[in-house]
Amino acid sequence: MVDESSWSGRVEGRRAARDVVKLAAFMDQRPGAGGSAPLLALGVDNERYWVKLISNRQGPMVPVNEQIVGRCGDLIGAPTCRVQLVEIPESLSGLTSGVMVGAGLAHGSLDVPDTINQRRLDHRYDDDNTRRHAGLFALHDWCWGADSQWLFSQSAEYQTYSHDHGYFFPGGPDWPADLGAVRAAVDHPHRLQDELPTADPSGLHRDAVSDVAAALDSVTADDLVEILTMIPPEWPVRDTDLEAIGFFLERRAPQVAERMRSLAGGR
Repeated sequence: MVDESSWSGRVEGRRAARDVVKLAAFMDQRPGAGGSAPLLALGVDNERYWVKLISNRQGPMVPVNEQIVGRCGDLIGAPTCRVQLVEIPESLSGLTSGVMVGAGLAHGSLDVPDTINQRRLDHRYDDDNTRRHAGLFALHDWCWGADSQWLFSQSAEYQTYSHDHGYFFPGGPDWPADLGAVRAAVDHPHRLQDELPTADPSGLHRDAVSDVAAALDSVTADDLVEILTMIPPEWPVRDTDLEAIGFFLERRAPQVAERMRSLAGGR
């Protein structure tokens, strides 16, 4: 079993923003729904991103959580929207769609066009959602999901994506202020079906459940260090806080894998 002491110094001094996409323009559009008021922007890579600023109204830890959870989802094959560090140049600073924007690094989430946002995990048998939803159950338990909500693509048979992960982890965006609560929760289940009674695990594809369990079993400390050291050093979270969440994620991964394998009703 993973001990927290094994994480001492793993992140310290190693953080550096990598693979940053510079923004070319903000779109002429109202901010997105939600307390963080994300802005839609065009990157120099010609992709569109929903951007959450460090100065967003829900606090500076929201972009940190978004980056970590989105990359953890990708690590285990869960259907999260692709996350990206984005750079806001000085030329784009100022008042944008009623939001004051400053130059610097921000969180970006790749836009999925033609979607609806819901808090109910519907459309289990549309598209390949019997597989995709297995990853959502795993991600929620592993990263201690809260305020979970999903995007459903209207043009792709309601293909489902997880997004808006700012309130994941025990304590939500305030988790660095109470690491005791993070440590206390590390060995406790946090199953989606317990937190959201409308989330029924029946009908999940058996192979997908097995695949995501195997992916969780394969998570290593090095995988998590790679994710955590991508958090920009200028963002307001300490290296030691990130090491605590690395311990949390590494220790929980095999436990969540076992809970996934125990799910009944697979196809």
